[in-house]
Amino acid sequence: MEWFDISCEYHRRTFGHEADLLSLPAEWQRELAALWRLEADVNNGAYLQFLANWGRESYVYASQALKKIGAHKMAALIDACQALVDEHFPLEGKTRRELQSLLPNEVIGMDGTTVKERGSPLPDDILARIYDLSYEFMAYPDDIAKLGQRYYRPFVKADAPWLLRGWMTWFTQRTIGARIQLVAGIACLAAALGFSVVVLENPQLAKEWYSRLWLLLFIVAGVLIRRALREG
Repeated sequence: MEWFDISCEYHRRTFGHEADLLSLPAEWQRELAALWRLEADVNNGAYLQFLANWGRESYVYASQALKKIGAHKMAALIDACQALVDEHFPLEGKTRRELQSLLPNEVIGMDGTTVKERGSPLPDDILARIYDLSYEFMAYPDDIAKLGQRYYRPFVKADAPWLLRGWMTWFTQRTIGARIQLVAGIACLAAALGFSVVVLENPQLAKEWYSRLWLLLFIVAGVLIRRALREG
């Protein structure tokens, strides 16, 4: 599994609990969820977007995680961002709407109405510094994916059943037609691989109808799986 998929899995588990990190039973799971939020939001809209969307708790777990995996340069960058915010806008007791006021740009809601007007309580020079630090983060001075996989691999392996659950969730989200095509495609692929073994053990069959059937199964499998992925 890719690093982003692994960290996203634990973020996704908070969906039924109002995105509360404390709904995750283990500290390492909260750290992975916070890292996904950090990477996704900083790369999309800089540090203030991350903070406005997820609050200080996610920052605490993300900073803690970066230090644990050895991404000290990136930890220092978000710590510097948060220190600037804390100096000019204490977060204790702030609602999510109040956190969104940190964003300097106008915020439009899903219904098209303005949620927040342009402007931020942070001074312009502080905003500029936070954005500069965010750009440094986006340059990835540490290899989070490599460091994160190495550190969290034992924890994730112990939680291995989520891989099957994740695949099943993805599968059930496909259309019925896509599911049928995907299953049929996998069956054809398995049959083609089976024929491959037979042909390798009996080379004389390669010139007979087995080879044509083998090729046909591979083609059909490829077409079905490709169509299933496109439709789903």
